[in-house]
Amino acid sequence: MPMNRKLYPPDWEELTARLKDEVGQKCEECGVPNHAWILRRLENPKLWILAFGDEADAELYWNGEEYTENPIQIVLTTAHLDQNPGNNDRSNLRVLCQRCHLVYDNPFNQVKRRTTRLNKNRQAKLDAGQLEIFSEGDK
Repeated sequence: MPMNRKLYPPDWEELTARLKDEVGQKCEECGVPNHAWILRRLENPKLWILAFGDEADAELYWNGEEYTENPIQIVLTTAHLDQNPGNNDRSNLRVLCQRCHLVYDNPFNQVKRRTTRLNKNRQAKLDAGQLEIFSEGDK
């Protein structure tokens, strides 16, 4: 989901930069380094190899596994574990790559999407007069 800047503290950029330095500029879930170009393993995207450099060639040959065809560049993000951008306690924050952040947020986002869809359907029925037979307390 897009970030609503109004919900974050004014020093968010400095806070998240400090956290990334604190964890060594690596994802706390899968260990991928910030700004690295990688290939993710097809069977288990949590596993990855470097896409460029001497180490990359050796790893790809040695592992003999199937990886994504196109390299991706990693950008670290900072996740709020309780989904509350106002709670910036260190125990509530985790430095994650984009993939790990999306995987972590997915269950929360599914609930938000379902709630939004139900509310829109209910409002459409109200607008069409289909729920008027119920009392105000039943709505």
